[in-house]
Amino acid sequence: MKSNRTLMIGSAMFALMAAGQAQAQSQSDTTLTADTEEPGYGDIIVTAQKREQNLQDVAGGISAIGSENLELTGTTSVQDLAAQTPSLVWGQSNGSTFVTLRGIGLSVDSGVAEPNVALHVDGVFISRSTMATIEGDDLERVEVLRGPQGTLYGRNATGGAINFISKAPTDTLSGGFKAGYGNFQTVKASGYVSGPLSDTTRVRLSAGYENRDKGFSVNTFTGNRYDELRQYSVRGALASDLGEALALDLSIQYQATDFQAYQQLIRPVGPVASLLFPDIVNAEKPFAPRTMGNEFEPQSYRSTLMIRGGLTWDIGDDVQLKSTTGYLKAKFRTELDGDGTSLPLINVEKRRQPSDVISQEFNLSGSAANGKLEWLVGAYYFHEDFESTIPVAFPLGLPGALPPGYAFSQIFETTRSLAAFTDLTFSISPSFRIYGGARYSNDRKRTTQNSGFLPFGLPESQVIGCPNLQLEQKFNSFSPRVGVQADLGDDVMTYAQFQKGFKSGGVNSSTCGNLYRPEKLDSYEAGFKSRFADGAVTLNASIFYYDYTDLQLFQYSVTTATIDNADARTYGAEIEARFRVGDFFSLDTAATLLDSKYRRFSSFDQANPAAGVQDLSGNRLDRAPKYVLTLSPQIDVPVAIGGFDRFVLRGDVRFSGDYYFRPFNLEQDRQKAYRMVNISASLASDQGLSLRAYVQNLTNKDVVGHQFYNFVVDSWLGNYLPPRTYGVELGYRF
Repeated sequence: MKSNRTLMIGSAMFALMAAGQAQAQSQSDTTLTADTEEPGYGDIIVTAQKREQNLQDVAGGISAIGSENLELTGTTSVQDLAAQTPSLVWGQSNGSTFVTLRGIGLSVDSGVAEPNVALHVDGVFISRSTMATIEGDDLERVEVLRGPQGTLYGRNATGGAINFISKAPTDTLSGGFKAGYGNFQTVKASGYVSGPLSDTTRVRLSAGYENRDKGFSVNTFTGNRYDELRQYSVRGALASDLGEALALDLSIQYQATDFQAYQQLIRPVGPVASLLFPDIVNAEKPFAPRTMGNEFEPQSYRSTLMIRGGLTWDIGDDVQLKSTTGYLKAKFRTELDGDGTSLPLINVEKRRQPSDVISQEFNLSGSAANGKLEWLVGAYYFHEDFESTIPVAFPLGLPGALPPGYAFSQIFETTRSLAAFTDLTFSISPSFRIYGGARYSNDRKRTTQNSGFLPFGLPESQVIGCPNLQLEQKFNSFSPRVGVQADLGDDVMTYAQFQKGFKSGGVNSSTCGNLYRPEKLDSYEAGFKSRFADGAVTLNASIFYYDYTDLQLFQYSVTTATIDNADARTYGAEIEARFRVGDFFSLDTAATLLDSKYRRFSSFDQANPAAGVQDLSGNRLDRAPKYVLTLSPQIDVPVAIGGFDRFVLRGDVRFSGDYYFRPFNLEQDRQKAYRMVNISASLASDQGLSLRAYVQNLTNKDVVGHQFYNFVVDSWLGNYLPPRTYGVELGYRF
């Protein structure tokens, strides 16, 4: 019965998409002004394959959101992408960001493991989930690549990649600002100025600020509110023509955020907690959305400095060399109540996770055989020094098991990665092409581990566990890709491809000497991209199958959190469509259908100890809804209102099926199906003035962003996505 219902939903969505126009994200890259024109609607240029290409000519699942769409929807971060990218599920907990594409992701809130979905900012890889909230108010576009990206992207992109591309310095003087105010006493401001310093050198400066004085959540024990925010970012970019064939671009970007990472009870405290701690009966232990009874107040801080240098050399008419150098220095620290009650049961104290990263990539590309062969070869170097120190205090201990003290985990890890890769496309005929590529990687991780239990009053040197354990791991991988493309007409392209993905293993920081294996993926995909009715209708669709070996997934126990390995498979279909009626109305639609299950995996569930070790084969993967549908209608009309000449009304509606947060698939693990609605209304003038009003989560839907089971309180802890937020923004450009 369920499979029939899923099939009917899929058929209905496909019929709806076929009437629409593809690539919900293929907006023009122009800014929101009254004289906006969209030349060749849908012709957005992307660099997803390290060269400039029309989005409709690129094989594989790719969405691109241009600057006007980013401005209309207020998109500045990964969180905002979920409203327009149905295959993307977003969550956040304890300062870490979780991104899932096509059911593939890793919900590690410790920040230790590298994510499956790789985030890049201007070509620089962002290595840790605690850095993944780096935002941009001055973006040219965002590209979302679905599926493994082993041949072209640096590290661990088994689930996909998200590329943030910033706006470049301009040849003429321009500038602008935005200022806004919203509920929860939120103040936002951003601005930029760009222009030439000389005939050969251009600069761009931008900055952003956000201050939320009233948090979304309340602590019923102290009366304080959480989810307050103080954030600012600055960016400077320089582009210089060093000669007719040589160009240099440099940028430096910094973002700092004061916030509160916290977790609350998602469900009532269970009976085990009252047996362990009888006083919990009279403690504050609320479980309503965005409420908690914490006696230990959270404080969190994050900062990320990114320096990037790029060099482009046109060696000849058909050969180009590109160099991208990146440096990242990130800081993260937090303290939080780990049990959601007013009893001092679990406190995360002085967690810190600094990271220093250097990366270097070279790409040499060109064409040969009278333009029939397009080729690219490259080399990549990555080096990271990373520390993770997480002391978890148990002030009352665990009766019958542990005295009061700390569950202490600390690693110092140095990662070095070397890779060489190539990507080739050969046109057998004007309408038929074959393509392929490969990456060979050599990764080395050297880790010093301190973990175990430390009773109160003892120095860290007497930690019960593994002191200064030295570990070294090496991983070699070969990730090929091969595919074919065929043009069935001027505006219809079909493709089929196979590729492998790889993600290195690592050390479970809280368990002495416990290693997890590397993740491997075989991916099969076929689809088509089409445009008709003079570009007014575009329809893209794909089907895919993933076969995972040693999929990495996160598991909690009483005092530890570990990454386990499981075999899994995923298959599904995606449809993106767009339909434009005249110059005034457009409808973006997109849908993802998924069937993601474990093939071989067994585990013990603390929430159901009577079941013993369970065979979880056939259970659904975490954060993998069976369906997601997005609808984005937009009205764009000329007006004459108080000096404004253009009015744009847009809605973004996301329908999501249910999904689970743990592999045990209990009812308590499930986020029910939901609908999320965002709307915005904008006025603009040809003089550069703009006014925007917006509402996010219009129906004030309570959606769990992350949760896990905690044995100490015999319940599920986590947090919720933001409630309804709204505000207005005033902007001006010149």
